[in-house]
Amino acid sequence: MTIKQFVKNITATLLTSSALCLALGIVLVIVPGMSAAIICYGLGAAGVVFGIVNIALYLTSQDQRSIIAGAATLILGAIILLRPDIIVSVLPTILGVVLIVNGIAIVQIALETRLELDKWWIILIVGVCNTALGIIAMLNPFTTMEIIMMFVGICLIFAGACDIFSLLLSKKVIDKIKQAAKTGKEEYNEID
Repeated sequence: MTIKQFVKNITATLLTSSALCLALGIVLVIVPGMSAAIICYGLGAAGVVFGIVNIALYLTSQDQRSIIAGAATLILGAIILLRPDIIVSVLPTILGVVLIVNGIAIVQIALETRLELDKWWIILIVGVCNTALGIIAMLNPFTTMEIIMMFVGICLIFAGACDIFSLLLSKKVIDKIKQAAKTGKEEYNEID
């Protein structure tokens, strides 16, 4: 896979998931009293869309990570759509796991780019905050559904914004890699 394809795949995946997180988060903060079933349908639809996008990325670029993420989110999205009542009881735990995994991925990006970026520590802080929100969500310290929904909305907004922020900061590294590829360094032409 060429660096250009790799960058396009990562960018498309991050922007799609970030936009879905932001949109759902905004709805939950504005209308926290909406029913949990409607939230589950939204999450299920988002999972199905995200899964289809990742599967399409796999079919066009053979990126194995896209097919794994796509299949997993497509299946999870379908389960949520078919059984929202079960999902409501574990929603804080699911959100917590997603935020923790996302936070760890952002921390990894920060550590991998620390030599190329002057402000890599900002990405690190964002990743740590994302992970902390995930842990709080898993502990579920809330008593009313409305407060839970507002917290879920805030977490989704934060996660979506963090992904976009990390993508923008990482663009500097991508530009350096592109420049190195243009100057003839062969090791940047292919990513194994």
